Amino acid sequence: MVKKVILTTRQIMLYLIDAHNFMYQIFDGSKNYQKAIDDYFSWREFDKSRFRAILNRLKKEKIIEVFHKDNREIVELTQKGKNLVPNYLAREMPKVAKTSWDGKWRIVLFDIPNTKGKTRDAFRRKLQEIGFYQIQKSVFVFPYDCAREISYLRDLYQIELYVKYLVADIIESEIDLVSEFVDRGILNQGKDLRSRKR
Repeated sequence: MVKKVILTTRQIMLYLIDAHNFMYQIFDGSKNYQKAIDDYFSWREFDKSRFRAILNRLKKEKIIEVFHKDNREIVELTQKGKNLVPNYLAREMPKVAKTSWDGKWRIVLFDIPNTKGKTRDAFRRKLQEIGFYQIQKSVFVFPYDCAREISYLRDLYQIELYVKYLVADIIESEIDLVSEFVDRGILNQGKDLRSRKR
């Protein structure tokens, strides 16, 4: 007997937006993000009553619309639902591989306009979640290579024009930075500092 899968709101939202297929197209206004419910039912064995309960809640919150088309029940993201897409996809961001530190600093500079204030705040929160340390208002630093992750976030939030990723050998007062990352458990005082290249 196949065990039923308990789906979460996040899993349903990601299914609706086809996260991996449409990541670079999610802001295309022509996309409706419609899915037939019976397509979902045929996808795998899962708890259909819980699925319906989540759909009803999302409908009440005006995140989705449910309607009939060609004798099929269709789920579609509303504009409110589309606005939530970056939050769900940001959680899918690849994790930074923290190998031995190469002694270089990764610096993210950004100048995101006030018209994108919510996007700027979301981007700043993601930098903090990665482990970046804020050294100025819009300047964050991190010891490990994370170019792929920053590129992902720039594409996701459509802020490529406003964000720069730099790699530096030396930062003024970096002794304080090293101490900060050691205290936070991001750098290993023994292994990382011994292997640092100059």
